[in-house]
Amino acid sequence: IKKSKNTCAVATLLSLGIDTVYNHLTEDLGFTTLVDSDKTAAPLALGGFTYGVTVREMTQGYSALANEGVWSEARTYSKVLASDDSVLLENGINQKVVYSEETAYIMSRLLKSVVHESGGTAYTVISLKNQIKGLEICGKTGTTTSKRDYYFSGYTPDYVACCWYGYDNNKTINVNKNPA
Repeated sequence: IKKSKNTCAVATLLSLGIDTVYNHLTEDLGFTTLVDSDKTAAPLALGGFTYGVTVREMTQGYSALANEGVWSEARTYSKVLASDDSVLLENGINQKVVYSEETAYIMSRLLKSVVHESGGTAYTVISLKNQIKGLEICGKTGTTTSKRDYYFSGYTPDYVACCWYGYDNNKTINVNKNPA
């Protein structure tokens, strides 16, 4: 995970089973953009989905790791108040347990190495940690083979965020490092 070795992702997918992983993404983690043609090893293990995924879906997926195995549906707002503090709109939390606490803990430790250890694909993020003492960051980078999409998905104990960098028209991006 630290060095983003694709063979490990494919081996894990094949061990779990294609249908199991596809169903987990669509039923447990709320991915709505996947289609039947994504039920193969390359998209499921490496992320090259037919129509891609949204940043919102990625954020929801990582929420379960950040929250000790509890998945949270992404929301744009939690509450809107009037000037007298009365509630105008409220957007409750939709949550469910999708991983054990142990699984979330182990994955978080692995994803921490991506950011905090030399050789990790997101080691440059550590400069943020140096600005905020004691901030624990876990995360994962992603890049398509054609260099058309770059991702960073990460979390702290309080926040989950994902960033996609690319063009809507699938134009190749000429950069040396992942700008996300």
